[in-house]
Amino acid sequence: MARRRSLAAGVLVGVFGLRARESDKGNLALVVGGLPGICGLVLIVQPSAGFSVVRWILVAYMLISGGSEVALALRLRPDDGWAATLGGAAVSIAAGLVLWYDWPISGARAIGLLVGSKLISSGWAIMRVHRAIESAGARFRSAREAFAGRSAT
Repeated sequence: MARRRSLAAGVLVGVFGLRARESDKGNLALVVGGLPGICGLVLIVQPSAGFSVVRWILVAYMLISGGSEVALALRLRPDDGWAATLGGAAVSIAAGLVLWYDWPISGARAIGLLVGSKLISSGWAIMRVHRAIESAGARFRSAREAFAGRSAT
């Protein structure tokens, strides 16, 4: 089941990466999207030898993802949600380092726990940024309505 989910996550994030690449946002999203897909494919094709390979792919994924989240947080810095994005990046980088050094936990449970914590922290950051975008949209709409009301009088 986890194999299929990892493969599906890789495909979905890969599609996002292709769209980002088409809009001249760079290739990093495509690389980050490809790593979970590769993990799922390795687990499907070679389940016995796949655990150590998946571990190293997850280390690369966590560190690259954390670095891109740091870059996003620094671009969002004066706006709401940048601190949550930076916190999600810190969790991702810490999870990658824990997987790399096998300290203080290791094995399949470590992968599940660390990937889960990364998903929760990234989801929280996305919710905070979404909330900030919604409030900015509401302020824009009210300002537009106020301006339209003044120009009509």
